[in-house]
Amino acid sequence: MADPSQRACLPTEAETTATLDRISQLSTQITQTDQEISRERRKEKRRLEEEHEYWAPLVLDLKRRLAIGTENDGIRQELKNVEEEENEARRKIRQEFKERADRLQERKVQLEANIRGLQSFLAPIRKVNEDILLEIFRLVIRPDYNWLDEALKNYDDHSPWNLAQICSQWREIVLSSPELWSGIMVTSDLDVISRRRGGKE
Repeated sequence: MADPSQRACLPTEAETTATLDRISQLSTQITQTDQEISRERRKEKRRLEEEHEYWAPLVLDLKRRLAIGTENDGIRQELKNVEEEENEARRKIRQEFKERADRLQERKVQLEANIRGLQSFLAPIRKVNEDILLEIFRLVIRPDYNWLDEALKNYDDHSPWNLAQICSQWREIVLSSPELWSGIMVTSDLDVISRRRGGKE
């Protein structure tokens, strides 16, 4: 097994400091993005209010003329056209700001994903050396209590393949440790067989 001190998975003090600084920068960018989203919402509200103020006098005048019975058919059609124009104008405003908000939200989601990636780089599990990890893996795969009966009931929980799928470091440890593969389990459980054939284990 490789010397844990030689593995690149353990961040140095300089790498840890740089990572924390980067997380802080990204967090600031998220705050700024949230502020931009709030500003865009306020702008949208103002634009919609301005649009309403533009159309409202026309609508009110047409409704007033309609109420006193002046050329009802023509006024009714004109009122319908004006209302449709206003609705279309408001729809375009909403669409414009929705596209802006969506772009900002996508930026925020990406920033949050970047932070999660950096945080995982600093996860405490990375400080656990391979010998300890291997011992934990042994206990997971072959617990002390009535292993065979329990394993047959919960095959998924005790398969080395599950551990190998966590990350590249764990996969390397699992695949390079013959003792984790020393047992052979034979089962007639149709669910287990079906999962194996489906490539899920």
